[in-house]
Amino acid sequence: MKANSWLCLLLAICLVFTLTACGGGGGSDTSADNGGNGDDPAGGGGNGGGNSAPAGPWLCFTATGLSTVSMAKVGTLDTIPTLEFSKDGSDWEDFVIGTTTVKLADGEKVYLRAKNINNSFSKDSFNYAKFVMAGSIAASGNIMSLLDKESTSVEIPNTYCFAFLFRECIALSSAPIIPATTLTPYCYFAMFAGCTNLVVVPDLPATTLANDCYKSMFSECSSLTTAPKLPAVSLADRCYVHMFDECPNLSSITVYFTTWDEICTMDWVNGVAAIGEFHCPGTLPDEVSANDKKPSGWTKVPLP
Repeated sequence: MKANSWLCLLLAICLVFTLTACGGGGGSDTSADNGGNGDDPAGGGGNGGGNSAPAGPWLCFTATGLSTVSMAKVGTLDTIPTLEFSKDGSDWEDFVIGTTTVKLADGEKVYLRAKNINNSFSKDSFNYAKFVMAGSIAASGNIMSLLDKESTSVEIPNTYCFAFLFRECIALSSAPIIPATTLTPYCYFAMFAGCTNLVVVPDLPATTLANDCYKSMFSECSSLTTAPKLPAVSLADRCYVHMFDECPNLSSITVYFTTWDEICTMDWVNGVAAIGEFHCPGTLPDEVSANDKKPSGWTKVPLP
């Protein structure tokens, strides 16, 4: 009997060591990615979520609860962008605009990138492709991967390039990294307009702007409280027009320009919070208005 007891004990110890080596007993990590200012500006997600896909430089969507991601065409496009998607970062399938719908479980991720080189997702205000989402989605990774899977470019290639891309995606809670430093007219026109649950947005690094580049970009984003930093010192015609129009909870804006130009900022803060902080160079005149200068009731906070 003693020999049998010792044998059972030895087998039990071996079983414990085997389970430990294989990672047995651990729970799954269902944390969502930060769609705004992550440590890895090219990261697509890391190992959280229902699927443990490796980080990549691609656009990534992480679901909270059951969610879906698809795209629709509004009007017509001269060239339909070609895309592909993956849930593990290794196996890729065609993502066809107007046809493909990706279903996501709670915590699950999907990566999206260009299959071939794409130049634009929008032709004008009436003809464009846009995401259609259901559930709750946090975006992360690099938006430029929709143009080139390598995600190395920081140049917007075409007028209206990403205009309306996430328009009225009420499921979207955070925006991906938007790294372009060379812009084109209307390139981000109404890109997130009507995203009423959008809370986390990335800084916008471009210092050389184009006419209408950020027009209506975050209009009617009613959950947004902090605007992306706007580092440009010189402005372009209508670059910020309606940019934060009807964002009633927005209470913090940081800019670096030193002179006001109502042509550039017309109605850009119409309907923001009654009280907030306006971070800007100390040399910017402390001029207020309800629509096109420092919001009335906000405190000027000089930048260091």
